[in-house]
Amino acid sequence: MRIRVFAIIITVLLSLSYAHANELRVAAASDLRWVMPQLVAEFSQQNQLTSGQVQVIYGSSGRLFGQIQNGAPFHIFFAADESFPVALVAGGGAEGNVFVYAQGGLALWSRRQAWDSELEAGADLLRSRGRIAIANPQHAPYGRLAFAWLQSLAEWPQLESRLVYAESAAQAAHFVRSGSAEVGVLAKALTEHEEMQHGHIRQLPEAPKVQQAMVITRAGADNELAHLFYAFIASDQGQAIFAQAGFYPSKEQE
Repeated sequence: MRIRVFAIIITVLLSLSYAHANELRVAAASDLRWVMPQLVAEFSQQNQLTSGQVQVIYGSSGRLFGQIQNGAPFHIFFAADESFPVALVAGGGAEGNVFVYAQGGLALWSRRQAWDSELEAGADLLRSRGRIAIANPQHAPYGRLAFAWLQSLAEWPQLESRLVYAESAAQAAHFVRSGSAEVGVLAKALTEHEEMQHGHIRQLPEAPKVQQAMVITRAGADNELAHLFYAFIASDQGQAIFAQAGFYPSKEQE
């Protein structure tokens, strides 16, 4: 009887170990909130994965970077700035090559403000009233990008006092959606989603862009799904999904 119970326990443990080995845990920058489900769905279909085998956690790149450094068991890290994956490799927290999967740009989004294309972007932004939401520049690449762009404007002295900081680009959009801010200086890709089309969007193609990159973490070095997903993102099909979602091609693909 004891031998039988022991055999059952071993079988259960082995099955749990197998299930764990066939899971993919993804850490993704918040500007990927709309495109990542499309990527996961296509990848899962191609590889006949069941629902839940690919788990995605969103957040600011800096926060996710810190979590991975402190041992969070993510298998692959999608950052909104290549500096974070590069730093992860340098610190021994990731293995393999850093791949720039897309370039991200900026856009203005407001629920009420109608933009005037006849005006320069800074003058147009100055016409708005209320607070201007951006992601926190201390740990969010899009926050740094937005802050640098705003500082470059002649209208900056009149805009600075109106800034309000969110944890991520996605939360900055939420501030606008909830009415806590009048305007968001956001990741362009976030404004491409149908949910955002109810407001007013002004794209900023002249603003600086950020190189968004991914890397397989040390925890994902032996995870087959991590390597398969990495290859899928780098493929023509994966790159086409990013383009459709509003991202600019990486410099290598231009």
